[in-house]
Amino acid sequence: LRMIGEPEQRYREDPVRMLRAVRFAASCGLEVDGPTRKPVKPLSKLLANVPAARLFDEMLKLLLSGHAAECVKRLRKEGLHH
Repeated sequence: LRMIGEPEQRYREDPVRMLRAVRFAASCGLEVDGPTRKPVKPLSKLLANVPAARLFDEMLKLLLSGHAAECVKRLRKEGLHH
């Protein structure tokens, strides 16, 4: 899975994209491209500024995707499980 555009800029524009990348990769059986993955851990703190309702909606999508175990495993791997 590769981000269109510059990943760090895209994540700064919308930090929820980090969660979506994990969900999409897990549900499609893909690996996240190195340059797409690299800024995730350093930028994960940006999720603290996202409204709780928006994070809740995204987590529901992640957990109800039919690939919840794989999604949670990947969230932990990327440092996004907090």
